[in-house]
Amino acid sequence: MIHPANRNARRQPGAAKQGQQRHDFNAVTPAKARAALLAQKPLGRFDRSLLPTPAEYYARELGTLKGSGAWRTALCPFHKDTSPSLSVKLETGAYHCHACGEGGSDVLAFQRRRYEQDFKAACKALGCWVEGRP
Repeated sequence: MIHPANRNARRQPGAAKQGQQRHDFNAVTPAKARAALLAQKPLGRFDRSLLPTPAEYYARELGTLKGSGAWRTALCPFHKDTSPSLSVKLETGAYHCHACGEGGSDVLAFQRRRYEQDFKAACKALGCWVEGRP
C-alpha cells in the first residue's frame, strides 16, 4: 500500500517496496558456502590398510602385554595403575580398562584418546594418512 504522501513518488528500478528488503541473489549464503566446501575434494585420505597391527602398536605403546589368547592385559595409561587393568584384543585392536572404564574399538581410537588428537593428526601419527588428492 502506498502512503498518500508518496502517491506521486516514483520508485527507482530494482528498489524494494516500502517495508520490504531488497534481496541480493549473488550474496554468499551459509548454504552456498557449505555446498562449495563440500564440493572440494579432500587433500588427503585415511587408508586403514596402513594402520600398524594391534600387536605391534600395543607392544610399542604399553610395553609388555601379559596373558595369552586374543585378549592381553597391560597397565592402563589413562589413570594411575599398579596392576594390569587394561585389556587389549590383538585381533581387532579393541581396548577396555576395567578400572576407569576407558575403551575403544581400534588402535586409532586408542591413539586419539591417549594423545588427545583429532582424527587427521592421529592418522598422520600412525602413518595411515595419505596426502594428496585420490
